[in-house]
Amino acid sequence: MGHTTVGQMVWRQSRIAGVEPVRAHRLRHALASELLSRGVRLPEIAQVLRQRDLGTTAIYAKVDYPALRELALPWLVA
Repeated sequence: MGHTTVGQMVWRQSRIAGVEPVRAHRLRHALASELLSRGVRLPEIAQVLRQRDLGTTAIYAKVDYPALRELALPWLVA
């Protein structure tokens, strides 16, 4: 099953459910955000999303505010 088919199915089912149309990308982003919030590391998330480039997966790190805050604290103290 190709990515276009999956995207069409997700969009169609969201319409049937009576919710705002959802694209498959939003589901991938939601999954990555949830995994980040549970402490899963980016390399593992990349595997789940089947992304070869860790830089692509790193885009999802923007929403992990607690982890980013922990990284920023040592810089602010120095």
